[in-house]
Amino acid sequence: MLRLFARPIHSITGAAMVIAGAGFASRLLGVVRDRILAGTFGAGDLLDAYYAAFRIPDLLFKVIIAGALSAGFIPLFLELKGKKDEAAWKLTSRAINVFGTVLIAGAAVLYVFTPFITRLIAPGFEGEQFDLTVRLTRLMFLSPLFLGLSSIFGSVLQAQKLFLINALAPVLYNVGIIAGVLVLAPYYGIWGAAYGVIAGAFLHFIVQIPSCIRAGFRYRFIFGIRDSAFLTLIRLMIPRALTLAAYQVTIIVVTLFATLLTDGSVAMIQLADNMQGVAVGLFGVSFALAAFPALSEMASKKDVRGFIDQLSSVTRQVLYLVVPVSFLFIVLRTELVRVILGSGHFDWEDTILTADTMAFLSIGLFALCLVLVFVRAFYAWQDTKTPLMAAVFGTLGGVVSAYFFKDLFVVWFNDADAGVIGLGAALSLSQLINLGFLWIMLRRRFNTAEPRFQFLGSITKRFSGTEKNIVVSLLKIVGASVVMLLVVQALKEVIGVRVDLQTFWGVFARLVVPGTVGVIVYCALTALLKSPEWEMFRESARRKWLRLRAGQEIEG
Repeated sequence: MLRLFARPIHSITGAAMVIAGAGFASRLLGVVRDRILAGTFGAGDLLDAYYAAFRIPDLLFKVIIAGALSAGFIPLFLELKGKKDEAAWKLTSRAINVFGTVLIAGAAVLYVFTPFITRLIAPGFEGEQFDLTVRLTRLMFLSPLFLGLSSIFGSVLQAQKLFLINALAPVLYNVGIIAGVLVLAPYYGIWGAAYGVIAGAFLHFIVQIPSCIRAGFRYRFIFGIRDSAFLTLIRLMIPRALTLAAYQVTIIVVTLFATLLTDGSVAMIQLADNMQGVAVGLFGVSFALAAFPALSEMASKKDVRGFIDQLSSVTRQVLYLVVPVSFLFIVLRTELVRVILGSGHFDWEDTILTADTMAFLSIGLFALCLVLVFVRAFYAWQDTKTPLMAAVFGTLGGVVSAYFFKDLFVVWFNDADAGVIGLGAALSLSQLINLGFLWIMLRRRFNTAEPRFQFLGSITKRFSGTEKNIVVSLLKIVGASVVMLLVVQALKEVIGVRVDLQTFWGVFARLVVPGTVGVIVYCALTALLKSPEWEMFRESARRKWLRLRAGQEIEG
């Protein structure tokens, strides 16, 4: 078992499948977590306060830690390790010491100003709900410290291509939250869930340390912020930190508007986003994390042709998986939300509003997943400014559209509660703008770097090389997805008149049967269309199955 966790994974597809598998387990637990939270507290004041309390601690963590790690730590670690192991491990210790200190100091300052900041981001909260949000936020400041240190260890494991234990850490995070709700919530109410968050963050942190030690890490109490490698990391992280801050501004503004809408709006958009997050984690995050070390290695060698080929392959694989999932989320939205969240205090009105919000979030699902990949393509070349510009444009579009959509959708749906659906649409538009900007800049960068080879060109011109592969694959994917959607909708109608939709099993049948048939139809059509992505996944699964069988025979 220990050898399994210590075994590096060199194939991007293989690594992505491992990350996706562990990610699926984590997201499945996340679904269980959300069902328990929704059933226990409903989409109301308590759950609104709970989700709003995440905003400031999340901002602290993502700006300080995620910015540094996603932007430059892995490429720098690999570069230093290629020259001398000791330098790479010193960089790791410096990151732990410096960023740990900054997190503690930042949390202390924000702790003092929490009431003022909460009033800014949740102007619709009053009285007990406001006080509860302030107190929950202050408790949540423990979470960024554990998650921040854990992320540093996780980046080390990713750089070493030890993906499995890193991918399993979020599973334990959700286990902690679920335990908090089940064990503590009966006695402490919503505070039980908050205590679970802290316990889960600690588990996320502690589980990765042994693997890092086995990989060669030895902690040193050193700062040395003038070290050239660390200064390079800081230089790279500043634009990335601003990039993440820009995205967090969108989330905070959406939360702000949601607090001004009907009770439960903050919870609804968060629950809808969490459900979409299952697909993002499985397909966007898994491929982005798996591809980043390989892309960084090619960039360090200045292998432009190999880099673009690899990026094109990952792009097509992500589209192959995400586009049909988006279609399924839209056509099966009500059934999906009802089966997952429909219990206890989460009623049918909550279900429909959350489902419609998720449908509009799903429109931008492919964009969100590709942004995760494209951003890392720029980071591999140590370019953090282009993703920052893309994030700024996306944020501006998201904030402006959220302001108008929250009222426009009330009129469109003729429902006073439909403003939250408009906020979901605004988040999707933000990601579409972000992707569009990155898309254009990728084309410009690689057309300049290698004029003979266009990554993405105008569809009005004659296709060549990689751009033709992408467009042809996308046409096959969309065509198969449309047929799948029509089949699923027809089956929904047939099953809907034969089952009792007021029961769990009736709704479950209307979800699972059309969804399963839809997946089969999609796979069959892409196989008939000879989609290279279908062949790639089929061959990767076949090889893993053969290796598994071979391992069982040896053990036997």
